[in-house]
Amino acid sequence: MRADRGSVRVDAIIDESFSSTLCDGTRVRKELNHVVFWFADPADDEDCVPGSGPGPFDGDGESGVAAMSSKNFLPGAPLP
Repeated sequence: MRADRGSVRVDAIIDESFSSTLCDGTRVRKELNHVVFWFADPADDEDCVPGSGPGPFDGDGESGVAAMSSKNFLPGAPLP
């Protein structure tokens, strides 16, 4: 396997993004402040992170590792 460098530019327009949970029988809206990309399947990340366990992200609760997070990218994060 050959190691090298690459780059990608992602222009994302996220107008409104949120999650919700039930709290004492009432649906509570939770604002999302970061963007995260992850591998959909734990087996898909083996070339990048061999032996990594599943992550909690995907809809079925088992994902590969997070590949990118905006959490620490911007001064004054969370995202504006």
